[in-house]
Amino acid sequence: MEYEEIIELLPFYLNDKLKTEQKERVRQAVSESQSLQQELIFLQSINDSIKSENVRSPGDWGLMRLKRDILAEESKSGRIGLAKTEHNKWSWWKSAAIAASFAFVVQSGYLIQQGFIQPEDYRLLSTVELENTVKVQFMAEVSESDVRTMLINLQGNIVKGPSVIGIYHIYFEDKQSAIASLKVSGLVKYAEATQE
Repeated sequence: MEYEEIIELLPFYLNDKLKTEQKERVRQAVSESQSLQQELIFLQSINDSIKSENVRSPGDWGLMRLKRDILAEESKSGRIGLAKTEHNKWSWWKSAAIAASFAFVVQSGYLIQQGFIQPEDYRLLSTVELENTVKVQFMAEVSESDVRTMLINLQGNIVKGPSVIGIYHIYFEDKQSAIASLKVSGLVKYAEATQE
C-alpha cells in the first residue's frame, strides 16, 4: 500500500473498522514509519478529546425545533427574498424600457422640430424619377447571382419588375455609362433609358 492510502485508512484502523488483511497492512506500515506513528497518535488524541467531552443529543424535540428554525430562516431570507429580487428585476427592466421609449419619442420630436430630419431626405426607390431609370431585359440563361453581381458593380437598384416579359426598371446614378456597360456585358438582351 502507498503512503497516501495508509493515511486515509488510519481513522478506520483507529476505530477498528478495517478487514483483517487491511488492518494487518496498516499495522505493519505504521510500525515501519515514524510519520505514520505520529499521525496515528494525533488522530488518537482527537478521538480521546471528543470522547471526553460530554455532548448531549438535543433529542427529538430539539431536532424538531432546529428544523422549524431552519425553515423559518429559509422563508425569511431564501424564497421570499428571491421572489422580491425577481420582482425587483422585473420592475427595473419595465421601468428602463418605459424610460427608453419616452426618451426616443422626445428625441425624435426634437429632431423633427429642429429640422434635422426632413421628409424629403427619405424616399422609396420606387418613387425615383424616371430620368435615372433604365429598362433592362436580361438574357434567358443569365442567373440571379450574375444579375446581382452586375448590379452591385454598377451601383444599380431594381425599382420595378420583372414584368411579364422580363423587363426590369433599374435606377442608376450615372445612367449613360450604366447603359453602355450593360450592353457590352453579354448578359443583357435589351437596355435603354426609360421615357419620361
